[in-house]
Amino acid sequence: MYTIKQIRIDEDVVEYQVTDGTHYYPFYSKREAEECMDNLNKKRYNYTRTIKGVGTMIVFKNELPIDHEDSIKHIVYNWSKDMFEHDKEMGTVPPNMDYCIEISWNSVEEHLVSEGLEMENVT
Repeated sequence: MYTIKQIRIDEDVVEYQVTDGTHYYPFYSKREAEECMDNLNKKRYNYTRTIKGVGTMIVFKNELPIDHEDSIKHIVYNWSKDMFEHDKEMGTVPPNMDYCIEISWNSVEEHLVSEGLEMENVT
């Protein structure tokens, strides 16, 4: 369980450390520290709020109209979760799930483009 430890560095400077007792992530904003702590303490993540294409059918341009939404969301879910856990374990940057999801989507789109496939959303 992660908590926030307040460290006074100077009379005008306060550092907020999000820590589990072993690792810590430093912040100079209490709001950012709280957001990081919330992300680290979540057991399950709500990916649907930021996953692109929710409620639409994802097909590939000039291909048969097969809905690829579930399989692509599954890939994004796993990549972003792995990236988040890696960032958390490395401790070099504070993990941010929205960032991990966005990077995963960008990577999926780049892989598809390299294969000559272009995603289209059909509502």
